[in-house]
Amino acid sequence: MKPQLLLPALLTASASASPLNQTWDYIIVGGGASGIPLADRLSESGKSVLLIERGFASSGRWGGTWKPSWLQDTNLTRFDVPALYQFIWTNLTDNSGIICPDVSTPASCVLGGGTAINAGQFYLPTPMDWDLTDMPPAWHSQHMRSATARALSRLPWTDTPSMDGESYLTNGSRITISLLTNSSLPHAYKLIRANDHPETRDHVLSLAEYFFQSGERGGPMATYLVSASKRRNFHLQLNTTVARVLRTGDHANGVQVGPTYPGGLNGTIKLTPKMGRVILSAGVFNTAKILFRSAIGPREQLHIVQNSTDGPLMLDEKHWIERPVGRNLDDAPSVYLAVSGFALDTYDWESLWDKPPAADVQRYLHNRSGPLAEIQPSLGPVFWDEIRGEDSRTRVVQWTTNSGVLNGQGILAFAANLNRGHTSRGTGLEDYLRAAIATQPLLTSNHWVGSTRMGASCEEEGDAVVDAGTRVCGMANLHVVDAGIVNGVSTANPQGVFITAAERAAAIILEMDE
Repeated sequence: MKPQLLLPALLTASASASPLNQTWDYIIVGGGASGIPLADRLSESGKSVLLIERGFASSGRWGGTWKPSWLQDTNLTRFDVPALYQFIWTNLTDNSGIICPDVSTPASCVLGGGTAINAGQFYLPTPMDWDLTDMPPAWHSQHMRSATARALSRLPWTDTPSMDGESYLTNGSRITISLLTNSSLPHAYKLIRANDHPETRDHVLSLAEYFFQSGERGGPMATYLVSASKRRNFHLQLNTTVARVLRTGDHANGVQVGPTYPGGLNGTIKLTPKMGRVILSAGVFNTAKILFRSAIGPREQLHIVQNSTDGPLMLDEKHWIERPVGRNLDDAPSVYLAVSGFALDTYDWESLWDKPPAADVQRYLHNRSGPLAEIQPSLGPVFWDEIRGEDSRTRVVQWTTNSGVLNGQGILAFAANLNRGHTSRGTGLEDYLRAAIATQPLLTSNHWVGSTRMGASCEEEGDAVVDAGTRVCGMANLHVVDAGIVNGVSTANPQGVFITAAERAAAIILEMDE
């Protein structure tokens, strides 16, 4: 069943109260891992906040309706049940509209962004994620502690998602842990809970840790967005694509929008004069596209926009702001190693959409327990190694284990991601993406960062796109707060990094406006 692409009554404003008919202190573009926490924190100030999401509602909490038949008469959708996650990444169901159709590499285009469709792994950033990834001094670990604490206070995590406290179909994890922690090995791994020990990622392993809550997918939609929605000064607008930031010189005046689906807005949304701010949180690719259409980026890229169908709406060349948007684009190279011959638990997860086991459905619907409360196929454990290269640079490799059955044989698949410390970068969005596409799925973990590199200041760093205050270079009131301002890949799945960055950015922006 496809989603009904209409705004739920909870979020629909009357014509007189339409976002088109008022001004906003903060316009945040993108309802994902950074945009939602940022909107919540900024709305605490009492100033008006508009959060614009190009996609439709995913979770049933926010009016989502896309679900298999066995979830009818519940408030859950395919996005809420952990075990249905894998269907988003297969051709077993109709997935139209979930992945952005205008981005060459997988990017989410539904409410929640990546937090709505990924595996839900949540790891707190380590101090070195800030100190050794070329972040400016104001974003080093000593300045990020309070932001990390705030993120953790809002996002509980678990390594046992089922509400009965049991783990299901995880003997692949147990086998891996047993092998790697064997004390007879010369260098046995140490078993930890990763979020209890964020200071170390060297020769340790952990069960996979998730932001799942009460047996359902949790994350920012179940926490930050809930508190934001209770405030009268906050509004969420779905089904609406932001094409460009409208600006006069270095001052943003608002955004131009169009409907993505029924219920979306068409026209101009205005900032509060003099004091309003636009904040782009649309992700590394969509934020870059908005900047290009707003005449901000490398000259050669702006010429491409000028010569496209967007050309007539492009600012005159004398108003272009030339900054290297996209030049620092980064991802963690990933390769896979599969080992067969194990006697593993099996589960027909491919049947979950149309013909799930009745007993498992009842166990989940009544108690939020059993295999449906977990990622299927089974995921974990996760383990890390620090490796010092010949160039004296320390790199972190993250290994993620998946277990399943192929052709009747138990398979342990190990994904090795070269995370923090690698040196290669894209020299431009187009070339980098073409190379990534040619090698998928083996050479990308889809943990993209860095397309709008953050520098200590725009004046001192010509390769910066935003300054340490998250302001776009050359602009007074246009900001970027998403994965693009994270200058390098983190030691683990980066969701926690993006949420923590939003917490830090919110504090900085609010201080600017005091």
